[in-house]
Amino acid sequence: MKMKKEKRCLTGLISQSNNSVTKWTVCLGILLIVFGILPPPVKGANWNVNIGPGAQYFTQSSLNASDIGTNNLTINQGDTIAWTWNDGGTTHTVTTTDGISSASPCSSGANFDSGFVSSGTFTSPAFTAATPAGNPCKFYCQLHANPGSTSGMIGHITINATSGGGVGTTPAGGGTGGGDFETTGLFDADAVPDLVIASAAIKKIQLYPMTAGGSFVGGAPPVPAFSMSDPDAPQGVAAGNFNNNTDAFDDIVVLDKAANGSTYLSVYYGNRAGSFATTTGGNGLAAKQFIVPKTGGGSETLTSVTARDVNGDGRTDLIVTIAPSTPGGNPTPKILLGNGDGTFTNTTLYIASPVLTSITVSPASATITGPPRQYTATGIDQLGSLMTGVTFTWTSSDPAICAVDSTGLATGISVGGPIAITASSGTISGTANCTVGPINADVKAYFLSATLSGSSMFVSDTIFNSGQVNLPSVDVGLYLSPDAIITGSGNDILIGKRIASNLAVNGSSSATTVITLSNIPTGNYYVGTLADYQHKIIETDETNNTGVTTGTYLVGPDLINYQISGTISGTNIYLSDTQQNIGNESAGPFTVSFYFTAGTTPNPSTDTLIGSRSLSGLAGGSATNSATTIFAIPITAPAGTYHVCAMTDSGGALTETHETNNNLCTSTTYTIGPDLITYQISGSLSGTSIYISDTQQNLGNKGSGTFVVTYYFTQTISSPASGYSTGTRNVTNLAGGSATNSATTVFPIPSNTPVGVYYVCAVSDSANTVIETNEANNILCTTTTYTIGPDLTGFQISAIRSGNSFYISDTEQNIGNIAAGAFTASFYLSTTPAPGPSKILLGSRTIPVLAGASATNSATTIFTIPAGVPAGNYYIVGVADSGNVIAETNESNNTLATAGIFALP
Repeated sequence: MKMKKEKRCLTGLISQSNNSVTKWTVCLGILLIVFGILPPPVKGANWNVNIGPGAQYFTQSSLNASDIGTNNLTINQGDTIAWTWNDGGTTHTVTTTDGISSASPCSSGANFDSGFVSSGTFTSPAFTAATPAGNPCKFYCQLHANPGSTSGMIGHITINATSGGGVGTTPAGGGTGGGDFETTGLFDADAVPDLVIASAAIKKIQLYPMTAGGSFVGGAPPVPAFSMSDPDAPQGVAAGNFNNNTDAFDDIVVLDKAANGSTYLSVYYGNRAGSFATTTGGNGLAAKQFIVPKTGGGSETLTSVTARDVNGDGRTDLIVTIAPSTPGGNPTPKILLGNGDGTFTNTTLYIASPVLTSITVSPASATITGPPRQYTATGIDQLGSLMTGVTFTWTSSDPAICAVDSTGLATGISVGGPIAITASSGTISGTANCTVGPINADVKAYFLSATLSGSSMFVSDTIFNSGQVNLPSVDVGLYLSPDAIITGSGNDILIGKRIASNLAVNGSSSATTVITLSNIPTGNYYVGTLADYQHKIIETDETNNTGVTTGTYLVGPDLINYQISGTISGTNIYLSDTQQNIGNESAGPFTVSFYFTAGTTPNPSTDTLIGSRSLSGLAGGSATNSATTIFAIPITAPAGTYHVCAMTDSGGALTETHETNNNLCTSTTYTIGPDLITYQISGSLSGTSIYISDTQQNLGNKGSGTFVVTYYFTQTISSPASGYSTGTRNVTNLAGGSATNSATTVFPIPSNTPVGVYYVCAVSDSANTVIETNEANNILCTTTTYTIGPDLTGFQISAIRSGNSFYISDTEQNIGNIAAGAFTASFYLSTTPAPGPSKILLGSRTIPVLAGASATNSATTIFTIPAGVPAGNYYIVGVADSGNVIAETNESNNTLATAGIFALP
């Protein structure tokens, strides 16, 4: 099937060889498919074609044409056609309703006469069906001229194949994806149009020359005669002479999409020599890039580009399609009128992202016979412009002859060359040559000695010029080395340098260099000298430049604690210490830690850490650092007596020349721990309770933790625990430094307290849970005494006589501060209120228990008057605790008589 199409196309091309360039493109899509350059037609692309005046027909094979002439455009069912005026206006869309119908293909249902709002001198087109039956319906646009005018219409058609039939090769200027886009033009010296393909997949623009016989130069499969890289992905291509003010050569414009999604137009100038200029063409003009600016900033997103002279001024213009601003919207065409000089209206110059394409190294060749030589690299982009911000990697093909550093500075190491010095960035590189030549020079080390003084080293050396040329200057490097071989590399440490100036043939240079040692790893070192240590001089003998001492030198810091003392204030300890570096090299950062130590040798695993201080460094040569640091005494320190010890470089951060002299302890000892006392105590009795107010105090220098205070009634203040406990209270973690804790606590008076007079005593840490620095000062007693016990009294008594009996009502009361046990109240007939020896017992009653604090017990009891009572006037007298079984605080207030007397008998 492909071969038949190919034959028809070739025939058409030959039989119509005198037609315009457009005719050559009619079957181009089919040719490209056959030769494998383009993929087969795909469904779903949007195609743009231009039409000229008069009645026009279109076919899908004409989609690559810049002028479709009289060809047919096949429209299948479901396709839409959008007609857009070349000077703007609205978009007219038509969808077929029938397509292929077995009953009546292309019947009236498939005929269209769509109205179009006229604008200017143009009138509406009519879409009319054409047969034969059995084929997909074909439509053409019949342009109607204005009345009285023979002018036609120039327009722009977009076919949206979103559903249904329409198929075709991807057109010039169409698509937004990663396909291939093509155009034709006169790009070489003959008069036969040539093919240009812009490929988004491989990011290349390639030129395929064509012959007048309808084939590609070179046969099949064709090979591009010219290829250039595109920095971004092409989305379309069109041909035309865009600088016809200067030359008559066809150029191309490429629609590119950058990585960030923005689109721009790149104009590449033709030279009729079968290539395009990326920087300058045969006309001397540089390639240009353009964007279509958007109102409000930014640039428009373009989806297609077509080239033709729209306004008839002889200059090639561009017609671009702007993507819809909202999904589902219509694309917007825009005309960019050409200025004839490679620029267009409604555009802004755009600089595409530069791509490094080549690197130039200068000088291209150099010979080094002395100091290093600087090479420089320059990056060139795809337009031939200098690029900035390129990072280069420098390498030498033989560093043993000519070495190069990361900046391009080349140093001659030994005679030889030329060798390659290469600057590269990614896969792009550039190369220059380096040759190292001899100058018959030779310097050697002649004498070397060294002495240490504090943190300074005095190095004396002599170098000698044994060569045949005078030397303006020689760099001398001074090194410390763990071995007696000085190379200036590896483990050798450069500690100083000097310059020997104007060293004549057979001349010498001697000097003593004073070097401050710093940041040198601790160890034993040889001292060495290396003449021409930077290898600036190409010598006839490179093996005699070094000298080394016969002995080694111990280099490094040596830290000691020079002094330490301390003072305790409250719960803090003030530690003053002096750190000293008696070594010959400065010390880096280190830490000093302080410990409470029972002896004079600190042990971090068992001693209590007080705290630490940090030093950023300490110079050698007996430099010192003194400080007074305040630390809180750790609550974890057990009570006891301690030395304070300082441990220098406690973290082991430094390597010292001596590691056994870092500790120092105070000669003074310090007692550490809490010391609890009762600072104040008082009490107040109320009823059967006692209110005790006390203040606990910690005279020690660290917190106590939780402890118990116990209170006692005691008659012996030296041993309060032998008395009677009234109760306890808890004190939580009383800080040192004389901190206090005060409280008033209410306790019931213990019922087992014997009647008596007592002191109230407080015992701090009565449970002995706190280890104190002084355990003998925990007791404090009141100076006031407190009487404790019951006190019974008759509160009320009355009597009524009834015949030979008395009804006696009485109330007994306990005005003491503890309860009274069971007691007897007895009632008497007495001629006086205070019962005397002649009193006559009427009877008694028993009270089982009577609480203190004025508790009472009342009763009415009937007693019979004894027979034989002498006649007379009598009081009835009640006596509480008549049996004296209760020990009371007052034994003289137990009697109470009635107010009246009774006459008996």
